[in-house]
Amino acid sequence: MDAGLVLGQLAEATGVRQADDGACPGGHVGACYVRWPGGRRSVLTSAPAGTAAGVRRVESLLAAARAYRVPAPHYELVAELPTMVAVVQQRLPGVEEIGAAVPGHLAGDDLVHFDFHPENVLADAAGAVTGVVDWDGASRGDGYLDLYTLRFDLARRAPDLGRWLAGQLHDAAPDDVVAGCWAHMSLRLVDWVDPALHRVPRDHVARGRRVPPACLTMIRADRKG
Repeated sequence: MDAGLVLGQLAEATGVRQADDGACPGGHVGACYVRWPGGRRSVLTSAPAGTAAGVRRVESLLAAARAYRVPAPHYELVAELPTMVAVVQQRLPGVEEIGAAVPGHLAGDDLVHFDFHPENVLADAAGAVTGVVDWDGASRGDGYLDLYTLRFDLARRAPDLGRWLAGQLHDAAPDDVVAGCWAHMSLRLVDWVDPALHRVPRDHVARGRRVPPACLTMIRADRKG
């Protein structure tokens, strides 16, 4: 995200001038901190152009959640801009402190795929693996990250297999690696679910339907302890 460009367009569209206060550490690469004229700090994120109505529906869901004491942020400002929808969210306490408790980088010499799940693994009719694709995010690091990525994905696709893999990982990975993988995958889930919520049909909300429970099964506590 080009924060300067977005804040300039936001000021032109709303008359509210906010200052760029730096990128958010980790998590969504399109998020940054901003300061209101009075000095209050918030978080600037974005959604695709033309989705302002969907973003406001999400805020209505979050408002209902907050009424039941779910610690969800308030969308303080939503504005349709030429290339995106700008969303200024309440900055919740504790985010940086939680992030500081886990390693910022999982060091290692393994080849890490970074998006290792069944749709990126090719197999023939006999079930033999013939290829692994989508290496755009590949880097050097700790291979356990790929296994935890797979474990979270299997919680949705194949829960029994996911539980089996969780059991294999339970005693194998070092504690600091487990904490780092869980922190990373938890942030990725938020990143995946947030844009997905913009596409929840309105009748699902009106009829009281829930977001599919598979979204929730991915964060079951199969970590150590």
